[in-house]
Amino acid sequence: MFANGYQSSLYGSIASGVNVHLRIHTDLDFCYSLTTVLIRCKKSYKMDGTKISYFNFPRLGVATPLRPGDILLFDATEPHASSSRCNKHLHVYCVSFYLK
Repeated sequence: MFANGYQSSLYGSIASGVNVHLRIHTDLDFCYSLTTVLIRCKKSYKMDGTKISYFNFPRLGVATPLRPGDILLFDATEPHASSSRCNKHLHVYCVSFYLK
């Protein structure tokens, strides 16, 4: 409870992993989410960097390529999936932030 007597109905959470992929799923208890992918030993990221994974929305027929440092905001109640890394020699770090 906050000092003003109100309670929050939204709670934040964070998930992270290395070289992960997620099957198609829906998070019905989440609302908007944000995900980013990063690679190890990279001092800076460029707008035209190499695609390192894809974030997929199969019901919509959309696969969004993700480059290091890209941030994707999406509705977690839409069926979605995360591909495996595009280059098996890279260590891809995926960090996601959720409102629940």
